Amino acid sequence: MDRAILHLRPDNFFVSAERLKNPSLEGKAVIVIDEDKQEVLSCSHECRAFGIHASMEVGAARKLAPHAIVIPGDMERYQRRSEQFAGVLADAVPVLEKAAVDRFFADLSAVGNYPECWKWARELKQRIVRETGMPVSMGLSSSKFVSAMAALHTGPEQERCILPGAEKQFLAPFSIDELPFPHEGMRELLKKKGIISIGQLAAMSPGKIQRLLGKRGTIAWQEANGICHQALVPYRDPASVSTEVTFTRDCHNPSRLLSILNSMADKLSYSLRKNGMTASLVSVKLGYPDLTTAVRKAPVPPVVIGKNLASKAQDLFHVLYDKSKSVRMIGLRFGELEQRARQMQLFAGPAMLTPGNFSDRLADSSVRF
Repeated sequence: MDRAILHLRPDNFFVSAERLKNPSLEGKAVIVIDEDKQEVLSCSHECRAFGIHASMEVGAARKLAPHAIVIPGDMERYQRRSEQFAGVLADAVPVLEKAAVDRFFADLSAVGNYPECWKWARELKQRIVRETGMPVSMGLSSSKFVSAMAALHTGPEQERCILPGAEKQFLAPFSIDELPFPHEGMRELLKKKGIISIGQLAAMSPGKIQRLLGKRGTIAWQEANGICHQALVPYRDPASVSTEVTFTRDCHNPSRLLSILNSMADKLSYSLRKNGMTASLVSVKLGYPDLTTAVRKAPVPPVVIGKNLASKAQDLFHVLYDKSKSVRMIGLRFGELEQRARQMQLFAGPAMLTPGNFSDRLADSSVRF
């Protein structure tokens, strides 16, 4: 069965984040800059008509568009926005990869055939826009690279599906500058040989590519032909801990589900207490046989007391549970982790524990039933 890899990218991510903070910027020419490097980080579509682009010197950008509003970038705030975006996706998709602060991949292969995946992806996009306020472009194909290209070149807030077998034709007109090469010298060597388009590269034989670029050059040739077997790198929220159970047979028993949920809460709460952490968010997720998911989350005072967190999880479950549906998966997440006032260390180790390395230490923990 063909893979279905979805690529999502918030449009002009840094500019969109600034517009969410200050709605009066909507529709205006906006440039977000790196003050230290004096370079453009991002610019609105209103600026691009003047030739402004990322990495341009700020002075040059100001000359091209003196009317533009220039805003110093705030990477910490952008990272929080990115985590919010990732959180919405992580609650919805089977497998998520966060490739960059504004680049996300989701493997929808298990959802069904391509029409089903595309319908599901468009509904997901609507949910993302509704919950984050971010404009989103997306592409779907069997390849990470093809999906990224589809999202990048389809236009702001647009979407494009490249069906299996059409990848090579879609990529052919683009410049080889779009391709990721293992070594930059490979790109320049191809240009010297007159190979300037992805279609030209794809038309070469694997043997000729290997003689010209070596074994690593075949990676670029495969990408040019829309061939990609690269697996996604699963995303994990660095400021949360979670666990989930997938049943071999669908569960119709709410009492059993609550019992499992309580065990999950006990396990995660024990880890919080042991490592001197508190949680301020509880999230419960239910997955169904058709691979759709439903999520409910709620804030709580910073606590580590298991029965308090378990009680909130039970409340969310009762709101979420639908008696007419069988359950394939149940998950629990404690988020917004922070160190308690009295700092603790794991197993008296020398390194200070943080939400990030705490979740790393719990990454291999699981609950089995």
